Amino acid sequence: MPDEPTPPYQAPSRATVGGALRAAAFIAALLAVTTAAIAVVESEAAGQLDGSPLYLVAVVIVATRYRTAAGVATALAAFLVYNLLFTEPRFTLAVSDAREWLNLVLFLFVAVVIGRLAGVSANRAEEAEARAREATALYEIARTLAAGTSDVSLGEAVRHLVTDAGMTRSWITLEDSSGDRILADSGEGPLPVAPPTVQVLMREGAEPRWMGTHAGRAPDRRAGTDRWYRVRLVAGGAPLGSLWASRSAAADPSDRIETRLLALAADQVALAVQRDVLRSQAVEAEVARRDAALKSALVDSVSHDLRTPLAGIRAAAGSIADPDTEASPEEVRATATSIEAEAIRLDRMVGALLDLSRIQAGALHARREALDVQDVAGAVIDRLRPLLGGRTVEVAFGDDLPPVEADPTFLDQCLANLVENATRYTPPTSTVTLRAASAGDRVVIEVEDDGPGVPDEVAGRLFDRFYRGAAPATPSGGMGVGLTIVRGLAEAMGGTVDAARGTAGGLLVRLTLPAAARPADEATA
Repeated sequence: MPDEPTPPYQAPSRATVGGALRAAAFIAALLAVTTAAIAVVESEAAGQLDGSPLYLVAVVIVATRYRTAAGVATALAAFLVYNLLFTEPRFTLAVSDAREWLNLVLFLFVAVVIGRLAGVSANRAEEAEARAREATALYEIARTLAAGTSDVSLGEAVRHLVTDAGMTRSWITLEDSSGDRILADSGEGPLPVAPPTVQVLMREGAEPRWMGTHAGRAPDRRAGTDRWYRVRLVAGGAPLGSLWASRSAAADPSDRIETRLLALAADQVALAVQRDVLRSQAVEAEVARRDAALKSALVDSVSHDLRTPLAGIRAAAGSIADPDTEASPEEVRATATSIEAEAIRLDRMVGALLDLSRIQAGALHARREALDVQDVAGAVIDRLRPLLGGRTVEVAFGDDLPPVEADPTFLDQCLANLVENATRYTPPTSTVTLRAASAGDRVVIEVEDDGPGVPDEVAGRLFDRFYRGAAPATPSGGMGVGLTIVRGLAEAMGGTVDAARGTAGGLLVRLTLPAAARPADEATA
């Protein structure tokens, strides 16, 4: 339902009536004091001097404090009082001497001019001060929105508005498919019940103005009494949401400076919200692009690497199932062994892909416990002995090596992937070295080979997905995810992993994990 304007007339608020009464009382008191001073100056004891200029002082004071209209009114009142009390014949408005008329008219003219000039000067000084406050407030809001994140910066911005625009509460809502969503709020707790009429900022003219509107809501006995202000947030011609503010109905309505501050602050907030929306869209587009690139790389890798063991299994099974071929038991056994080896290889590839997907989804949760590195490494070497071939494995662990705080499954897989990677990229007669040492509250585990190694500029890329570096030394190369899995598992255990050229010229991979606390009896021994 379209917004409907309220009637143009609004009764003056209590604050406005009270301010006028206080101003009238001040003017009356000041005129009374000034009149008494003039009576003393024009007395015989003081030499009957002309005391009328003292009223000019009163006019300046009133015009400076209450602006031009009050100053002119004070000049007229001073003219009448002086004519009534100090001009012959006294206590009447008649003037017996024509020269007195000239003096009175000149006094009235000078008083009115002084009152107007003092009021205009005070108005300009107040406006300059207000514009300075407005500029400072806008600078603080702009600096806040530019420096912080959206949640923090918007929260500080609405708190600035409460202070600088004289509001009791301010909040920002964003329009989306589910309705208005509050982005920031300067107050605590739920919003109060809305009043039946909301002041909406209209920007058609040169100066923004408020118009009372309502959305056709049914009367609500619980309707709030505060005055609500709404400024729509628009950026690039598209509506984004609204900037809301409220103040007590007993307070004065929002003045021109406060209105302009709310309008300009809304423009700043709209730009900040649009910037966050564009940033979010850019991040989503980048995520989609990387996801597409990952899927493409995954398809390219899987389509080639998984096809190789499948082709081997199919060929071996076909040779056994061929009715025209009579195979001896030894040949059948060898073929079955080949099928088993290819199936194991295929199982490792599928398991690596599943591990990679879990790492990317953030679904890894380490179950940490104190583990002996030497025991885990020994079990890994025994299990991978068939893959080592003629390679030599050297183990060097210090006697005072503390246990590590790690997940047993994750640590086993990390060491297995590192050893398997060393065997894949080294000649059959090479040496693989495992060593571990304590480094403060960490334990450093190193796996080094004496193979061809990698250049220093390539070492950092070895942990990227599907990156294989140089061609493997064996024909059964993996998919390039083994070291990626090692990095994901190490980070899940609170550790790190890096690679560099080793002292033997090959690849050195360094796995750093937190050390477990020693038992009390060992620590004091």
